[in-house]
Amino acid sequence: EENPVPAGELEPDVPLNVKFIHQIHFLSSADSISALVARMVAEIPMHTLLRVFSNHVSYFRASEAMHFFLRIGIVHSYEEAVLLGQFLQLTGAIQPLNPRGEFPSAVKFIFSNPGSVEEH
Repeated sequence: EENPVPAGELEPDVPLNVKFIHQIHFLSSADSISALVARMVAEIPMHTLLRVFSNHVSYFRASEAMHFFLRIGIVHSYEEAVLLGQFLQLTGAIQPLNPRGEFPSAVKFIFSNPGSVEEH
């Protein structure tokens, strides 16, 4: 007699990325993404890049975002934290300071539309 798979869980041999995509399906709505980004803005420490001939830029480190994801329990491993960061980059919610960088190898990231999120 086979044991049924509990609701919300997948078979153990399903690849990690498929399990993870299943796990974060609730982030597919714009509201959920903006809620997560708003919480990131409120809770992730920002650093300032001083530029001589243009405006200063506030950025956060990829590692800080990954620690945040783990701390709030939205992910359960380093690999999932990387995937969530890449997912947010794909949605355009965050972007690297280096335009060709990919999360998390591009260390410094900015929020793509910080004006749309309330500052705390």
